[in-house]
Amino acid sequence: MKKNVNFVLYAFIALLFYSCGGNDDDSVQIVTDPVVTVPEKKNTIGVTGDIFPTTALFRGRIEQKEGQVEVPGFVYSTSPNPTKGNNPSVDTYTTGTTDYKVTVTGLLPATTYYVRGYIKTGEGKYTYTSETTFKTTGYFGTSGAYVGYDKGEYKDGWRYMEIHPQKVYYGTSAQGANWGDLNIYISGTLHDFGKGLENSTLIANNNPGANCAAKVCLDLVRGGVSDWFLPSSEELLTLSKELKKANISLALGGSSIWTSTQKNENSAFDVTFQMNGDIISTDMVKPQNMIVLPVRRY
Repeated sequence: MKKNVNFVLYAFIALLFYSCGGNDDDSVQIVTDPVVTVPEKKNTIGVTGDIFPTTALFRGRIEQKEGQVEVPGFVYSTSPNPTKGNNPSVDTYTTGTTDYKVTVTGLLPATTYYVRGYIKTGEGKYTYTSETTFKTTGYFGTSGAYVGYDKGEYKDGWRYMEIHPQKVYYGTSAQGANWGDLNIYISGTLHDFGKGLENSTLIANNNPGANCAAKVCLDLVRGGVSDWFLPSSEELLTLSKELKKANISLALGGSSIWTSTQKNENSAFDVTFQMNGDIISTDMVKPQNMIVLPVRRY
């Protein structure tokens, strides 16, 4: 038994000397856990859209690790290079890489604004995106009409929509024009914002009578342009309400204005300016002689 113990002891000592010896190329490698680096967040600003006299839609995009949370925002001012210190701002909650958008209200009509996106660093400091600019609507366009809406970019062939405050008439009418003829249903006239031109073309092609609000608008040459049409119900209602916020009234209380949206074979929708100041969508029989205001998009 003693011999066995001695043998094991000698073997261990020999192994120890062998491990400590060796040539100069021997080295000890220490393996540690790799350091996981979190990609830096990237925040970019997009095109400001849906611009009206007092509101606009800010857009941005943040790129960050999946599951990460951030509260990006926008700071804006009527002076360049706005910062969070003393300028209004809006923000939103995001998770992971995503596009985001925030509607801002309380803007001044016909005013140029400067916008920057931002995020807050772990040290409590703000980092900013590049700067963009936009102008709220409620100003006169080149044709002498009010610019009421701005997409912020050209899309589907147009960017701006404007409405002319001067009425158009059929013949010697002192009021305006009829919507069209009775007992004719014209399929496809929509309420949607952006569909007024298509509605007007459908009406002109399918209503035989000349006393027709859509035809009067399509035939109009005013302000050096000839691309006028009768607005859809949502176009006229939206422009009327939004321009009112810029103290621009398109009609007196008690007045009604035709739209290019049909209700049925005998009536169509109009926008009524009530005596109490409300602006609402109503309907009237097609042969009624009412105010016609042309719009255009470009």
